[in-house]
Amino acid sequence: VTMHAKETTVKIDNKGTEYPAWTFDGTIPGPLVRVTEGDTVEFTLINNKENKNSHAMDFHAAQVDVLGEFAPVKPGDSKKWSFEAKYPGVFMYHCGAMPMQQHIARGMYGALIVDPKGG
Repeated sequence: VTMHAKETTVKIDNKGTEYPAWTFDGTIPGPLVRVTEGDTVEFTLINNKENKNSHAMDFHAAQVDVLGEFAPVKPGDSKKWSFEAKYPGVFMYHCGAMPMQQHIARGMYGALIVDPKGG
């Protein structure tokens, strides 16, 4: 799974009002990620060089060293890491860079579905 952190503007009403958004792949919410229990998810976050802020990824389905894997990625840089999807369910993901609530409010969130291994 590869996602691009993209700072952009989005129209929020029929009048053309724009909101300064921070997104994964330019969408709010970010792309739906779907895997099967036991899969190894190889993830790459690319922070576009045009961005002004550091961004990160916090997959709630991942059981990893959060200080290392969820660390912020500066504009123009990327980070690759992996995790095993150990438990079935629907999990949130979001940007973990500080201030985290601002990154989420600007659109950096989505969902990861881990389907049960047996279907």
